[in-house]
Amino acid sequence: MAGFFNLFDYNKPGPGVRKDEPEKKGLARYFDIFGKRIWKMVALNFLYLLFSVVPYLILYAVCNISILFVMNYSTSPEEMTEWLNNGGTLLIMLGALYIYCFGGGGASACGMINVLRKYVDDTHAWVWMDFWSSFKDNFLQGTLAYIIDCAAAMVLIINFGLYNFTDFAGGNGILITVLRALLLLVILVWGMMHVYIYPVITSFKFKLRDVYKNSFIMVFGKLPQTAAAFILGGAVSFVIVSLTAVVPLIGLLIGIILFTLTEYTRLTISYPLIKKYMRDPEEAKREAKREAMRRDIEADAGVFNDDRVEPK
Repeated sequence: MAGFFNLFDYNKPGPGVRKDEPEKKGLARYFDIFGKRIWKMVALNFLYLLFSVVPYLILYAVCNISILFVMNYSTSPEEMTEWLNNGGTLLIMLGALYIYCFGGGGASACGMINVLRKYVDDTHAWVWMDFWSSFKDNFLQGTLAYIIDCAAAMVLIINFGLYNFTDFAGGNGILITVLRALLLLVILVWGMMHVYIYPVITSFKFKLRDVYKNSFIMVFGKLPQTAAAFILGGAVSFVIVSLTAVVPLIGLLIGIILFTLTEYTRLTISYPLIKKYMRDPEEAKREAKREAMRRDIEADAGVFNDDRVEPK
């Protein structure tokens, strides 16, 4: 008997895809791809988690040092110890996790994005081979970008704490208000640049300074789309990380789907923009050479031809 009431007959052809079926767009495409790739995204999330142990610990140390530095100016040692013992340490860990999730984990983020951008294109990807290939190829740039991220996190956390939780620059004067506004703008722009930084490193052979320059240009050149990717991706990670503090069982989602779901949500919006408005400089050079050769061939076509020249 082939199958049980034909339910498990794998030799029977499936319905397939209709040739005239319209391509899905927007949310329909987002959930369609997610539904087809969910288990591969789970496997990719575990792989990313494995490669993220050391980078996350570094970021946690940076956040811990920065927050304790600020608290040293705003509280007594006894109050600091009490806060750390009553949930402060957990809060720092979750805050570092949120920053890590949304900012990216250096070379490991390049590996994850290399797989997910193929899923966004609805094409095949090998979870391990495509992850490892991009991890190796982009290790130097990804690591340097992560070091810059850690340094930026320290500067921004310390400044945010000094401007908001201490009497720095005279408390509530005009100067401190201006500094707070500028700092908030810097944090927002820096955060939105991360919608593009690691995908650009993964997709093109830019120098690192050009990665940041192009990411900055994309933030303001495509501000509505960038803001949407920034908000939606941030919302996914924020909800899961925040609920973990309330319902620890939800913390399982961190290991199951947190990182890939966050990045997949952002890439769904940002990657089509990257493909449309950015070009690999090496490919641009090759295309320019091909165009120059084409013009030369067309120019020579009038000289080297089989047309008979009539004598005068």
